Amino acid sequence: MNASSTVLILDRSAESRHVLRTLLERQGARAVETGAPDEAFHMAQVDPPDLIIVDLDNQPSFSPLDSHDFHSVLTRKDIPILVIGSQKQHRGQLPGHSLITKPYHYRDLLRRIEQLLDHAA
Repeated sequence: MNASSTVLILDRSAESRHVLRTLLERQGARAVETGAPDEAFHMAQVDPPDLIIVDLDNQPSFSPLDSHDFHSVLTRKDIPILVIGSQKQHRGQLPGHSLITKPYHYRDLLRRIEQLLDHAA
């Protein structure tokens, strides 16, 4: 992970966002965060990140993520998505995504983030 990598964190839990942002910044990445899907969509359009991390278990409604517009923006900009959540609950909800199932260890999460960022570079 290098300092030029930007990761967008979408999670309703401010505490979870803070922990993940801190871990990413310690690894040298730039982390931006939001708890609102609409804001994440806007952020991804205005300043595309290198990776988007979405905790679907903490999102009651993901209509922007289910929309064709959101997927087309991410596909056009080649932004990988790492979904955190239950595999049964979210299978197929975000096509082409990587999934980290709960419960997870931060070491494994960081390793997967590094792999996705290296692949995107």
